[in-house]
Amino acid sequence: MLQNNLKDQQPSDLLTEVPAYTLYKPASTVWAALIGGPLAVAYMQAVNYINTGKRQKAWRPWVAWICGMLPILILPIFFPLLDRIPGIVYSIIMGVVAHTTTNRLFADALLKHNEGGGNFYKSGNVAAVIFLGLISYLLIVICFFVATDYEGFMQLFAYASRPGEFHSAMAV
Repeated sequence: MLQNNLKDQQPSDLLTEVPAYTLYKPASTVWAALIGGPLAVAYMQAVNYINTGKRQKAWRPWVAWICGMLPILILPIFFPLLDRIPGIVYSIIMGVVAHTTTNRLFADALLKHNEGGGNFYKSGNVAAVIFLGLISYLLIVICFFVATDYEGFMQLFAYASRPGEFHSAMAV
């Protein structure tokens, strides 16, 4: 009699197994896009792929976000008017794209993970990824700036090393 009752129950009725892996929430990827840049978002989405058992797809966010970052760096060289667009506009666009892509790529996995009582990465881990992404992104931008306008960079560096002369040089 007990065996018949167990056969009639759905597997989800018996015991719900808590997922052993941890995921990044879509809100975390938005903060990563706004503060940490595209590399932080790519890392978070790649980790979600790996943790959901899709390791073979973990390269996709890296390629997509790096290819998305290149036009932001290259287009102002050919279209100087794009330099007048505030950086926050690009960050907001990246935030919307990060939230949308994370929801579309991992909607089922996030829902099952949340319903199953799975853990999400804590804010400290998210902050560390954002910080490392920001540092990486800034280094790439500085290297790109040096590569495209070395003389301008050296002038800026020279002015910054002599603060008293910086203001007088800017007034000229």
